[in-house]
Amino acid sequence: MGLGSLATEPLSLLVGELTLRMPDTDLNSPRNTLIGMGFVLATLFCWSVTPVFVEYFTEKVDPWTSNGWRYGFAALLWLPVLVVAAVRKKLPAGLFRKALVPGLINAAGQIVFVLAFYNTTAPMVAIGLRSQIIVVSLGAAVFFAAERKVVAQPMYIVAITMIVGGLIGAVLLGGDAAFVEIDGFLLALGAGAGYGFYALAVRHWMQGVNPLLAFAAISQYTAAIMVTLMLIRAEDFGARALDLEPATFGLFLLSAVIGIAIGHVVYYIAINRLGVAVASGVVQTQPVWVALVSWAFLDQPGLTATQWIGGAVAILGAIVLLWVQHKTRQRAVAEARAQRALAAANLCSECGHELGELRDGICPECGQTIGHSESKG
Repeated sequence: MGLGSLATEPLSLLVGELTLRMPDTDLNSPRNTLIGMGFVLATLFCWSVTPVFVEYFTEKVDPWTSNGWRYGFAALLWLPVLVVAAVRKKLPAGLFRKALVPGLINAAGQIVFVLAFYNTTAPMVAIGLRSQIIVVSLGAAVFFAAERKVVAQPMYIVAITMIVGGLIGAVLLGGDAAFVEIDGFLLALGAGAGYGFYALAVRHWMQGVNPLLAFAAISQYTAAIMVTLMLIRAEDFGARALDLEPATFGLFLLSAVIGIAIGHVVYYIAINRLGVAVASGVVQTQPVWVALVSWAFLDQPGLTATQWIGGAVAILGAIVLLWVQHKTRQRAVAEARAQRALAAANLCSECGHELGELRDGICPECGQTIGHSESKG
């Protein structure tokens, strides 16, 4: 498949999202599960080859040129989505105002992300990015009251310990070479934290906005910053990329199409088909595939056995954390439904006693204070 066909593929998917909003799907349907797994595997492919692409080009262009060209090109692919939405009068009110802060945070994360590849290998960057899930979970508990039940779970502490311990082990147990790359690994941790804050910003500022439209708007801000920094800081104002061989330059742009444009589309569809917990859990295995692709195509020695163990512990911890979050939310939804059912039947939500008509608003069986919506008396 050529670069041109790849460039047009995301647009057709996105226009479908804008007009149809992804129909509600039965998450338990075998057909839906099969389709969803196809999309989540496509996501895993996109986000496993992209770090290898970025590392490959560290020897050919500087980080500012890499960010400017790649994100600038990807934003151009997303721009028609906004134009189509505007023509059809489907742009949410205040979209670009809401996208400003997430766009700035995303830009900061993207800068640190690419700089990490100039200081360490793609597999170590992929492992370091697991820090994102820690920032997201802790930040959500601070800023969103509904998330605090997750942090209170004992298994949450276990999961966080596994992630932190695995990340530390991946560096400290890697032999002498690991210490040479400590700066790069710290940058990867910083990038993961940056993307974590970006996720929190999206949740706060872009609530209720179609996720594809939200990213299309955010990417314009991020690209504007990346291109500006390229013109200010890159060698020859970023023109060095034009000295690449035509095939290499095409591969350079293709990395942006796969990692930024297509990657987000297939991930959103995977979430719609499988749910957040399953889709995110599968994507947590990204470092394993990055290491394999890096070994196969960059002729790298790969991670040491102890680094593999540390990375595996961190990945497993991330999956456990997602599971804890998923189960906690499931219980919260079930409890809310049960309370609504009891209220509709005029039963006490604490003990199930039939309330009848209360004079003092207190359940005569257990002493629970009954709210107005819970009593018909």
